[in-house]
Formats: sequence, C-alpha cells, structure tokens
Amino acid sequence: MSSTNFWFDRHGNCKNPGQAIAYLQDTQSRTYLSDFWSGFQIPRSIDLQNQALLMMGITDNLQAALLRDYNNGNGIGAVQTAGPGSLKIAYVRRRAGIETKSVVIIADFNLYWVGQYTNWGGQTGWIDMYPGYNQAISIDTLARNVIPIGSGKTAQW
Repeated sequence: MSSTNFWFDRHGNCKNPGQAIAYLQDTQSRTYLSDFWSGFQIPRSIDLQNQALLMMGITDNLQAALLRDYNNGNGIGAVQTAGPGSLKIAYVRRRAGIETKSVVIIADFNLYWVGQYTNWGGQTGWIDMYPGYNQAISIDTLARNVIPIGSGKTAQW
C-alpha cells in the first residue's frame, strides 16, 4: 500500500507545485492529518488562516487517510478559512514509480494566495479542484467528492 503525506505550509513556500512536492516528500511530513496533534487534543476543525494544507497520495489512500481521521470518535470534521468564499482547493498529478499521485493544496485565497494566483494552470501549474465559494469544507465531503476529481488524470510532474 502506498503511503500518504500531509504537511502545513506556514510560510507561503508551496505556491509552486514542485516546492509542494518537495515538502511533502520530506521526512517531517505526516502519514495522517491527525498525526500533527499526536499527544494533544485533535481539533474538530482546522482553521487554515494564512497557511496551506498540503497532501499527496493515490486517490484511494488519500480518501482512506482522511476518512480515518474524520470517523475517529474525536476526529477532524472540517477545514476552514478566514472568510466566506475564500476556500480554494487545487491539485496537480505527479508520477511516483508506476503510480500517479495527487498533490492537493487547500488554502485561503486572500491570506495565503494574497488574492492572486501564481503558478496556476498551464502545463505544470495548479488545477482548480473545488471552485466553490465557501469558507469551509467537511473532511467527509473532501474525501468522498473532491479528492476523486484528480483520479485518472495524466501526471504533469
């Protein structure tokens, strides 16, 4: 079974998909989102503010990892941003041996992206995965409805 990788970019360094992939491949990335709170109370909702949540894995494994954290008795229920309409979710696909993995970024458009996209679209840029105008998304909806959007797409990286 392939692993999943999760990371928080607190410094705006992962606006470029290549840099996001590098951070997710680092040994400090986590297998599960809840691993960031090991030994502490897991939050019901993750408020991203000016940071981005990054994740990488094959679709089935990302879904399983997210649903594991969601279905935990005190699990993570949602990811939220600072204001209405500010939640942006995007992805790229990357080759990993014989597999193709999704690399997903979730961030506040106004605080993380500072109201403008860099490295968006084109042959190697982020692809909009969730064009909704929301402030939050449940982990269940993310896992079941959004993560599968990248499945089967050709790798750009």
